[in-house]
Order: sequence, then C-alpha cells, then structure tokens
Amino acid sequence: MTARLELDGWETGLKFAAAHFLPGVERCNRIHGHNYAVSVRIEGEVTASGLVLDFNLIKKKVREIVEELDHRMLLPSNAKEMKIERTGGQVSVEFEGKRYSFPEQETVLIPVEHVSAEELSRYIAQRIIDAGILGRNVRILSTGVAEGRGQEAWAELKLQ
Repeated sequence: MTARLELDGWETGLKFAAAHFLPGVERCNRIHGHNYAVSVRIEGEVTASGLVLDFNLIKKKVREIVEELDHRMLLPSNAKEMKIERTGGQVSVEFEGKRYSFPEQETVLIPVEHVSAEELSRYIAQRIIDAGILGRNVRILSTGVAEGRGQEAWAELKLQ
C-alpha cells in the first residue's frame, strides 16, 4: 500500500527567522528577513510496521536544520554575482556596488546560487536525504519553504 505523510511547518513548529538578499531582484536585493516555515511530504510504501516513516524521525532532522538557520544571515556560497570572503571572523560580501560584513558565527553559507525559497527547499530536501533516515520504501520527498503564510516554494525529489 502506498501512503503519504505530511508535516505542516507552521503547525509543527518547524520554523526559523533569517535574513537574506537576492541580487538582481528589485526590492529583494536589499537585506530583509522572513519568518520561514518548513513543510515536508513523504510518499512511499507502508512497511511491515504500518508506517512509511516515523513522524518523530523526520521532525527531529528538520528541526536540526532549521535550528542551524535560525536568526542567521543566509548567504549563497555558489553565487555567481557575489564575491564572498571569510577573514578575521567576518564574512564579507560584495555585489552590485555594495559591500557588507557579517560576524561569521551569525552567518550560514548555503551551497546554492540564490537564497530563495525555491533553492532553500531543495537544499533542505537534500539535507534530509543525506541524513540517511529515509528507507528504501520512500519514493518521493517534497519540502516546502514558506516565507510567510500562503507564500511558499516546493522542491520535489523522486528517490526511485
């Protein structure tokens, strides 16, 4: 039997607040922040235990990820239009004639080109996969990153 389980990030407390900017996107190229929520959908075969996956297992992993991102400046380590350097405990960023410097302990470099909800959702999905908590019975992992209620982007990864 195939089944789908879902975790609503707002309802389950899988939330974080963080700042970012998107070069080349009007208004969004300025530093701003969001109260994000991460939702998860997992589709697969129900195992002999009667589960596709234990809710607590996936919530624990997503909670670890959101805690790493919470109250941080999020920067894209693969950005083509930014110059990012780490020196003296600071992370410096240059783009579009602007230069910013952030404390390294308050900054997270994410291996994406843009810190958008779309790319954050794919990043989080890959982190879940890399954690090795999904069984062979799981066929599809979808993660949603909301920048507020009613505004979210989803990444869907087929595992089989």
